[in-house]
Amino acid sequence: MEEGMITSIEPGIYRPGKWGIRIETLVMNQAAGKTEFGDFLSFETLTLCPIDTRCIDLSLLCEDERVWLNAYRETVRACVSPLVEGEAKAWLEKRTQAIDSQHNEQQAMTIKAVVLDDFGGVLIDRDREYLYKQLIPDETECRWFLDNVCKMDWAVQQDGGQIIEDGTDELIALYPDHEALIRAFYARWPEMVSGVLEEGVALVDRLKQVDMPLFGLTNCSAETFPYAWERFHLLRQFREVIVSGRVGVVKPDRKSSR
Repeated sequence: MEEGMITSIEPGIYRPGKWGIRIETLVMNQAAGKTEFGDFLSFETLTLCPIDTRCIDLSLLCEDERVWLNAYRETVRACVSPLVEGEAKAWLEKRTQAIDSQHNEQQAMTIKAVVLDDFGGVLIDRDREYLYKQLIPDETECRWFLDNVCKMDWAVQQDGGQIIEDGTDELIALYPDHEALIRAFYARWPEMVSGVLEEGVALVDRLKQVDMPLFGLTNCSAETFPYAWERFHLLRQFREVIVSGRVGVVKPDRKSSR
């Protein structure tokens, strides 16, 4: 072999009288350096077409092979993407995604749908302390209030369908000295939400890129969920979202997933 020669690399399998599969790539010899053993050549890939991984059992690839495949896909995307647009570009972006070493496309293809069983802490950054650290500067007092007054068990009652006004009045009857702080829980609920979590957004994007149907379960009051729905358009990526406050069942009750 000499520098400049073009070779066809064609791994494949053929079943006589049935079918055949072949992945064909054209490569050109290029100088790769000289050692004490002589002059060496390497391959420069010429074919710029996504390799269809549906022909490959990705679980059998070693790490070096994964690295090569990812590098090839990246090269194809970088070279071809500027030449196409619209649906063709979207198809190219999808077909040249990196192969994850643990959760490959073949695994995704065997799953019919994905149910995300919570939004808070996964997609949306929500924490009671974002609000109450403003209202109660002393850390010890703030912790006591959240553990003993506006505690999670109380919030879960509203998540399960209780009307917020009724739940608020009941708690104020137990802790009248903390009325203003109790009313702030839902009156200023949006201040407990700081935004989206980028890792969760990236997860949803990856699932949508492989056309995975998405469904969601969330413990949330029926009265506060509309705020999240309007603010975070990411939630519109889900075909259906079951809100505990609407169905009257909170997770982990098995009824919520039926």
